[in-house]
Amino acid sequence: MNAEQANRIPIPDYLASQGIQPARTYGGYLMYKAPWRDDTHPSMKVDLKKNLWVDYGNSNAGGSLIDLVRKMKPELDVSGVLKDLSSFSFQRQASVNKSEVKGRIQIESIGSIGNNKLLNAYLNERGIDVKLANKFCSEIYYKTGGKSYFGIGHENEKGWSIRNKYWKGCTGQGITHHRTGSHQVAVFEGIFDMISYKQLATYSSRQSDLLILNSTANLNRGIDALQGYEKINLFLDNDRAGNEATQKIRDEYPFSKDKRWIYSGFKDFNELLVSKIARKKKLANAPEASHVLVRPKRLLP
Repeated sequence: MNAEQANRIPIPDYLASQGIQPARTYGGYLMYKAPWRDDTHPSMKVDLKKNLWVDYGNSNAGGSLIDLVRKMKPELDVSGVLKDLSSFSFQRQASVNKSEVKGRIQIESIGSIGNNKLLNAYLNERGIDVKLANKFCSEIYYKTGGKSYFGIGHENEKGWSIRNKYWKGCTGQGITHHRTGSHQVAVFEGIFDMISYKQLATYSSRQSDLLILNSTANLNRGIDALQGYEKINLFLDNDRAGNEATQKIRDEYPFSKDKRWIYSGFKDFNELLVSKIARKKKLANAPEASHVLVRPKRLLP
């Protein structure tokens, strides 16, 4: 595959293969959240007719599909990008329109964690142990708007909460409650925070029930689910939404404990885990300190 052939590949098809869905769709273009940063508002435009992209959040940087892949995978040079694109297989589809993009999520298949290399890489990036993730999550292959996607999914009371490196959503909004019959419960906003907690937890904390809100929009349902517990430990995010949710739970259950001091300086439990893993790797790769024998100077008579 040469550069001209690669740049004929529709950008939306490539993004779809990476599990990236458009956030908004218009007549001749799509808007995405920029995959290379925490983009709260869609700022990357893909022109369907010209097959070009532009990032309005980065001085209007943009270009062709090759430029996009290099932006998403900076470790690749042009030859590496061409190899990546040539080895990638997918069905080419017609231009996306509004009715195609906006549709209900339809689950096509559910499998064990560990079979999809892209999802494994995503878990590794988040510091999540694949075997542990497999106890709580599944690989979800789904379709929406006529296109197929995949992600890490875990079941909630009303459907599946699904996420990949570039997108998260759900087939139904609800909490996830893992009950063991314990008198205490640990509360989290997201599944990766809970799994990070499990990876770092002590023996005693592993005996706790687990409650994942999946979204602070489910807070009231989560508060109801906490009835009857003697101990409630809160591990919500260190941000405004986390502050408000923590306060509301403590207003309802004054004996509950705000445990966010454990990851003070980090947004959540997962950021703490990623930081610990990065530090461990840095220490492991550091060159051993050289021991230089310094002979004492000879004293003059």
